[in-house]
Amino acid sequence: MYFISVIIPVYNEVNRLENAVNRVATILKDISKKYQIIIAEDGSTDGTDILASNLAKNNKRIIHIHSDKRLGRGRSIENAVKFAKSRIIAYIDVDLEAKPEFLKSLVKAVTEENYDIAIGSRFAKGCKVKRSFLRTLLSVIYNNLVRIILKSKIKDHQCGLKVFKRDVLKRIMKYTSDNHWFWDTETLVLSQILGYKIKEVPIVWIEEKRDSKVKILKDSINMFINVFKLNKRIKTQFSSRCS
Repeated sequence: MYFISVIIPVYNEVNRLENAVNRVATILKDISKKYQIIIAEDGSTDGTDILASNLAKNNKRIIHIHSDKRLGRGRSIENAVKFAKSRIIAYIDVDLEAKPEFLKSLVKAVTEENYDIAIGSRFAKGCKVKRSFLRTLLSVIYNNLVRIILKSKIKDHQCGLKVFKRDVLKRIMKYTSDNHWFWDTETLVLSQILGYKIKEVPIVWIEEKRDSKVKILKDSINMFINVFKLNKRIKTQFSSRCS
């Protein structure tokens, strides 16, 4: 039996949080009797902090971490790792577009199949994805760019469902620099450079209604820029490993 810590990063998600926590808890009960859920609440202003605090007060398996100022999704996950008591650490986005039922397969890959990291994938053979054409197109372009520029072997870098061995994640975190969405890609690219074994698990992904296309395009442009920034840093910081 393995002790599992699941981090749920949240910012202004008062309408989603309780459902996400309850669904993840239900899945974890089927995986292990020893687990904790860490709500990494990132400076919310809509009452998410109060809800998270109440959830933690009513369940000893739930921990609420509050930040007075925004850290960014990536940095809030890293901050939550400090409070994880287990040697298996997962995180899942609060929207549950990546279905939490697949936590079991990812945990099995790390605990029984000797992988260092297991990730949900919207591009691995066998996945089922319901997503807008624009987001699918941008994701395909982005992931292919990462594979070409950063020499990654991963098909899906940004899926919000991942499981790590604790010591592996803590070592990778020594090299990460991004605070927000690009953190996922950065983590996986650095993992490969450091020689860790990664398994992509096909999942079911159902997209929820999102913000405007302007924000989608703006975020995508920032992600593309970060790819080239990371490539430059890798050539400097990991030149001997990449030669």
